[in-house]
Amino acid sequence: MRYFANVMVCCFLVLSFLSRASSGLAQSQGGDKAQEGLYSQLIRGVIRLEEHQSICTPGRDWAIEADVPVGSAFFVRDRLPDEGATEVSRFFVVTARHVVENHADLFARVQTKAGSSETMVLRLPRQLWVFHPAPIQPGRVPVDVAAMMIPTTDFAKAFLHCMPDENPGGCGTDEQTKQPFVNQVGDQPQVMDPAIILGFPAQLAATHAVEPFARAGIVAYKAPNPDLLIGGIPPVDDSLFLIDALAFPGNSGGPVMREMLPLIGGIQLWGLVTASEPYQARYTIATPAKRIRETLVHARSAAKLNSDAWSTQLPKLPLKCTP
Repeated sequence: MRYFANVMVCCFLVLSFLSRASSGLAQSQGGDKAQEGLYSQLIRGVIRLEEHQSICTPGRDWAIEADVPVGSAFFVRDRLPDEGATEVSRFFVVTARHVVENHADLFARVQTKAGSSETMVLRLPRQLWVFHPAPIQPGRVPVDVAAMMIPTTDFAKAFLHCMPDENPGGCGTDEQTKQPFVNQVGDQPQVMDPAIILGFPAQLAATHAVEPFARAGIVAYKAPNPDLLIGGIPPVDDSLFLIDALAFPGNSGGPVMREMLPLIGGIQLWGLVTASEPYQARYTIATPAKRIRETLVHARSAAKLNSDAWSTQLPKLPLKCTP
């Protein structure tokens, strides 16, 4: 019996190691030389979007600058064969459309190295966002995905995306480890599957924090629901699904992932956070990964590269108030 128990323990440890070994996010260029914990990677892959606001006091001609968090976002590396059948990458910031379309230029702080307090500033001009290509329907909430193409870096981590019909040989090979990349965007969850949402809930995340909050729940409902409302308005997207987990303002745009259970390897991005179900916010409304895929395919030709995205300095606002 002791021998049998030892064999079972060894098998479990081996399978758990294999699970962990395949659970990493892709770097924007190449892969890590050493295995790194998943949450440590997510700190460099899930970001908080912030906005500068100038607060003017009546009767004064000066203002106070304030950094106001408006939502969450994450990185996706999109790989596509070029005409020479070699792999090329495009690096995107992905978030919810409603987070960015009604705000001014945004920015984010991105950790430059695991465990480091040093950050780079990612500047996100409003006019460079590309939205899901579905036409706007009056009186309905549009498909809630936005993307912006940015230069690759050697520190940011990303969910890897490739299309099976366009990449029949897979997503390419890591130049450092020589291991094949695996598509991490696109699988559809099933009801009762465990899920994780990540993001920066307002008034809970520390000021200027780069570490996202995680919350677990199960996929609660997937069927089309014509009675579902977002802010009192029906959505145009009938593929939204519900997660039995609370979401708060600031979580919008954050990724929805498969929960990393023992013996289940590999990252799966299932979608992004769109809203909270209105009845006491008991459920998270999620936009599925297929809408992210459709947005990325559209952005390949529609997006303009944000070539000045990375900076060491925060953007500045004029301090003088105007009438």
